[in-house]
Amino acid sequence: MDHYDTLPEVVVFLHGDQTAWHHEHPMDLKFLRTHTPKNVTMLSDRNCVWRADLPRRVPDELPGLDLLYGAFWSISFEQAFERFHMAETFICCSENMVSREAIRRFSKPVYQQLLQTIDDHSQWRWGWIMERSWQNLWGAPNPLPDAEIIQRLKKTQAPNSFLVLRKSDDSPSATSSVQAVLKAAARCGDPM
Repeated sequence: MDHYDTLPEVVVFLHGDQTAWHHEHPMDLKFLRTHTPKNVTMLSDRNCVWRADLPRRVPDELPGLDLLYGAFWSISFEQAFERFHMAETFICCSENMVSREAIRRFSKPVYQQLLQTIDDHSQWRWGWIMERSWQNLWGAPNPLPDAEIIQRLKKTQAPNSFLVLRKSDDSPSATSSVQAVLKAAARCGDPM
């Protein structure tokens, strides 16, 4: 959040390893230095896509996914999977290049509330939840207005939330949301 107002034209998110199971060859440094995405460019191999049955295979992630997609688009993750044509076309994982404009399509208070929501539900598998969300957060059409997104994210903290909250059995143990997201993202070995 400290750099929201001073973002460069393009922000690159990398896991840190030059090669990984979802990125067989080392990153092309020339591409990383010169490419300017319209919104977001995912950096995993082009064959690293979400399978059509993904929503049924990630029950531990669904509370967080439904929370995010409900807050940002007023739909469930399964509905978003269909609406945004994610099956076999969306590229896996969190490694991406994103334009400043795509990040700023949401105001700083939206991201602050999202971080608070992640903190409030730190037992969830946020690394994987976010991997299945970045491409849409920075590119999918027609999100709700910022004020409504913030209100919907806040509702999840209330005892009578519109979601049934479930706890993941193998949650990351971290003291902050950033640490939780980084730890969970480091475990990015789950089948797509």
